[in-house]
Amino acid sequence: MKKLEDILIKYNFNLASKGFNYWLTAVEIAKKNPMWRIGNIYEEIANTFDTNYKQVEKRMKESRLNSNLAEKYKRKSLRNSEVLRLLIIEERRM
Repeated sequence: MKKLEDILIKYNFNLASKGFNYWLTAVEIAKKNPMWRIGNIYEEIANTFDTNYKQVEKRMKESRLNSNLAEKYKRKSLRNSEVLRLLIIEERRM
Protein backbone atom coordinates (compact mmCIF):
# COMPACT_ATOMS: atom_id res chain seq x y z
CA MET A 1 0.00 0.00 0.00
CA LYS A 2 3.00 2.31 0.41
CA LYS A 3 3.32 2.59 -3.37
CA LEU A 4 -0.31 3.62 -3.64
CA GLU A 5 0.08 6.26 -0.92
CA ASP A 6 3.05 7.64 -2.84
CA ILE A 7 0.98 7.78 -6.03
CA LEU A 8 -1.86 9.65 -4.33
CA ILE A 9 0.61 12.13 -2.83
CA LYS A 10 2.38 12.53 -6.17
CA TYR A 11 -0.91 13.51 -7.82
CA ASN A 12 -1.88 15.90 -5.01
CA PHE A 13 -4.81 14.00 -3.52
CA ASN A 14 -5.92 15.68 -0.30
CA LEU A 15 -4.15 13.85 2.52
CA ALA A 16 -6.35 15.43 5.17
CA SER A 17 -9.63 14.16 3.74
CA LYS A 18 -11.44 10.93 4.56
CA GLY A 19 -11.44 10.29 0.84
CA PHE A 20 -7.69 9.64 0.89
CA ASN A 21 -8.22 6.47 2.95
CA TYR A 22 -11.25 5.60 0.85
CA TRP A 23 -9.07 5.65 -2.28
CA LEU A 24 -6.54 3.34 -0.63
CA THR A 25 -9.33 0.94 0.28
CA ALA A 26 -11.01 1.19 -3.13
CA VAL A 27 -7.86 0.18 -4.98
CA GLU A 28 -7.35 -2.82 -2.70
CA ILE A 29 -10.96 -3.94 -3.23
CA ALA A 30 -10.73 -3.48 -7.00
CA LYS A 31 -7.50 -5.46 -7.23
CA LYS A 32 -9.17 -8.41 -5.50
CA ASN A 33 -12.14 -8.32 -7.87
CA PRO A 34 -11.22 -7.50 -11.49
CA MET A 35 -14.93 -7.30 -12.43
CA TRP A 36 -15.56 -4.51 -9.88
CA ARG A 37 -18.29 -1.93 -10.16
CA ILE A 38 -17.83 1.47 -8.54
CA GLY A 39 -21.18 1.29 -6.73
CA ASN A 40 -20.23 -2.00 -5.10
CA ILE A 41 -16.93 -0.51 -4.00
CA TYR A 42 -18.70 2.50 -2.46
CA GLU A 43 -20.97 0.11 -0.53
CA GLU A 44 -18.08 -1.99 0.74
CA ILE A 45 -16.15 1.09 1.85
CA ALA A 46 -19.27 2.50 3.51
CA ASN A 47 -19.67 -0.73 5.49
CA THR A 48 -15.99 -0.76 6.46
CA PHE A 49 -15.94 2.86 7.65
CA ASP A 50 -19.48 2.93 9.10
CA THR A 51 -20.83 5.57 6.72
CA ASN A 52 -23.04 5.57 3.63
CA TYR A 53 -22.64 5.20 -0.13
CA LYS A 54 -23.20 8.89 -0.92
CA GLN A 55 -20.67 10.07 1.66
CA VAL A 56 -18.03 7.70 0.30
CA GLU A 57 -18.65 8.90 -3.26
CA LYS A 58 -18.54 12.55 -2.17
CA ARG A 59 -15.40 12.22 -0.03
CA MET A 60 -13.53 10.38 -2.77
CA LYS A 61 -14.46 13.09 -5.26
CA GLU A 62 -13.43 15.86 -2.85
CA SER A 63 -10.10 14.16 -2.21
CA ARG A 64 -9.20 14.13 -5.90
CA LEU A 65 -10.60 17.54 -6.94
CA ASN A 66 -7.28 19.35 -6.81
CA SER A 67 -5.24 16.42 -8.06
CA ASN A 68 -3.34 16.67 -11.30
CA LEU A 69 -4.20 13.17 -12.50
CA ALA A 70 -6.65 14.41 -15.18
CA GLU A 71 -4.01 16.83 -16.41
CA LYS A 72 -1.45 14.04 -16.72
CA TYR A 73 -3.85 12.07 -18.91
CA LYS A 74 -4.85 15.20 -20.85
CA ARG A 75 -8.46 15.09 -19.72
CA LYS A 76 -10.67 17.95 -18.61
CA SER A 77 -12.04 15.87 -15.74
CA LEU A 78 -12.29 12.29 -14.57
CA ARG A 79 -15.02 10.33 -12.81
CA ASN A 80 -14.19 8.30 -9.71
CA SER A 81 -14.39 5.05 -11.69
CA GLU A 82 -11.87 6.37 -14.22
CA VAL A 83 -9.55 7.56 -11.46
CA LEU A 84 -9.73 4.15 -9.83
CA ARG A 85 -8.71 2.42 -13.07
CA LEU A 86 -5.83 4.86 -13.57
CA LEU A 87 -4.60 4.39 -9.99
CA ILE A 88 -4.52 0.63 -10.48
CA ILE A 89 -2.52 1.10 -13.69
CA GLU A 90 -0.16 3.58 -12.00
CA GLU A 91 0.44 1.19 -9.11
CA ARG A 92 1.30 -1.67 -11.50
CA ARG A 93 3.85 0.54 -13.22
CA MET A 94 5.78 1.20 -10.01
